[in-house]
Amino acid sequence: MSKPTLLGAGVAAIGVVVGCTHCQSRRLVAEADARPVVSDTAAPILKTQLDNELSLYAQRDGDLHLDSLAGPVVGRIHAGAFVSVAPVNERAYAVTLPGFRRESSTGPTSIVAFVDRGTLGPERVAAGKPPIEGRLLRDVSPGLDLYPTRDAASAVFANPLCGDARVVVQGDDMSRVSQYFGGVELLGWAVGALDFKRGPFRCSVRTVSREDGRLVLRPGPTAADRIDLASVPAEFVTSDLHAKEELSNRMKLGGSVHWLTQVAGPAQCREWRFERMQQVAKRSNGVVFEGLLNRVEPLVVDGDKVRASFSVGYTPRESGSSETTLAGPHWFSRDGKELRGGYSCMIGYAFVGATSNALRMLPGSAPDARLVAWHPDDEEHWFTTKQACLDAAQRANEVLGRDPEAHPPGGVHVDCFDELRH
Repeated sequence: MSKPTLLGAGVAAIGVVVGCTHCQSRRLVAEADARPVVSDTAAPILKTQLDNELSLYAQRDGDLHLDSLAGPVVGRIHAGAFVSVAPVNERAYAVTLPGFRRESSTGPTSIVAFVDRGTLGPERVAAGKPPIEGRLLRDVSPGLDLYPTRDAASAVFANPLCGDARVVVQGDDMSRVSQYFGGVELLGWAVGALDFKRGPFRCSVRTVSREDGRLVLRPGPTAADRIDLASVPAEFVTSDLHAKEELSNRMKLGGSVHWLTQVAGPAQCREWRFERMQQVAKRSNGVVFEGLLNRVEPLVVDGDKVRASFSVGYTPRESGSSETTLAGPHWFSRDGKELRGGYSCMIGYAFVGATSNALRMLPGSAPDARLVAWHPDDEEHWFTTKQACLDAAQRANEVLGRDPEAHPPGGVHVDCFDELRH
């Protein structure tokens, strides 16, 4: 039975996954600062950059090479990019790639690449549009390892930012990935065909947060993109907890929710039902529940017809919100016998309100004081009726029919489990 492979250790970023055998904790509006450390070969060059603080503009597009100008091409710098550099010799500059990192057990490290000196200069140049070649991958995990060549035996040199990327060369064994940030395009080879459309969690939730007294918009397409704001965009939303018991009541009564899902084909609806919910603790602000969330429709996994199930935890928070965790999924036979396989991941959501026909579920932990608002299409809607979900699916399919790369509206559910997407 397949296991998710894209959930790796990475920078803390906007996302869903809060605990997993393949991943680390992720919270809303959280970032990690990379240490300015690179390979032994490039470390003296990076030290020179930090000491001299020399920055130049890209006068034209140019290839970025690993280790030296004779090394493999691992990116492109685009006209208008403003980057930190250090002179290497009469032919080359060393460039610290803005935003991009190599993740490791000791923490993130910066990436240094080499570019022809004629590519850079002191004159400001208007930046062009980012490249849009290749097939879009939304919400790529920062745990995806990138290699400089089509050889997985070579050393990993980078990890993508949490966010959107593109497959520019697809192969069965290795695929070449492109990601753009700050005027620089990172290019690297990843293991596998990368034949998915969306990654395992929403790492590019569009949020407005309060940071150092300023309003900051995280607009995507990567978690590192940011814009200072004077006010919150009119279309953004926040919590409305007047109906804060809607979720817990549905759990206690064994009610159903309908998930709107969309992968490669049209958006569709799947019904899940709360079962065996039991009180396990009582607090001043509410009751803690545990139980199961079972998919009503059976599915076929490795040739066997099975039922999918998540273990559910519900915890109220002092803010009036609550957090729900889904652990699994696990597979059961039709007679209720647990089968081997499944996953050992935990997905977290904050309940942030209810509409007339849906529960509003925000990926991640309950919002803290820093989080001001978010885009409505980046929260999930767990619909309380099948018809409401089908209506939302129709609206999403109309949007996707006009633009297959659009963010589908309607509160689409996202997870990393291929079996549940059918």
